Amino acid sequence: MKHILLAGLCLMLLAAYGCQSNTGPDSPSLLADDVAGDAHATYAAHVRAINAGTEKASAEIPAAYWADRIRALNPIKVYTHRVNIVVVQRDSDGTEEGKYIYIPVSSYLP
Repeated sequence: MKHILLAGLCLMLLAAYGCQSNTGPDSPSLLADDVAGDAHATYAAHVRAINAGTEKASAEIPAAYWADRIRALNPIKVYTHRVNIVVVQRDSDGTEEGKYIYIPVSSYLP
C-alpha cells in the first residue's frame, strides 16, 4: 500500500511540474535571442494583427511590426515567403538584395 501511495505521489508531481511549461508560445525563452528570433517576433506580431482584424492579410509586413534586429538591418521592405522573412535592403532593376531569414517551425514545439 505504501508503494502505491508513493507511486501515485510521484505521478502527481511529474504531471504538475515535469510535463508542463509555464511559458507561452511567445515567451522569450522559446524564441532565439538573435535575428531569427526577431524575425519570428515580427511574423507573429503581424499575424496577430491580421487575426485581430487591425491589418489586412498581405505578404508585406508594415514597419510597425518589425522587431529591433529587423529594423536595424535598415530594410526597404519586409515580407513573408511561406513562414520565412525576406528583408529587402536594396532593389534595383527588379532585383532584390537583402536577407532571407529562416524561421524554424515545428508542430513538436511545446
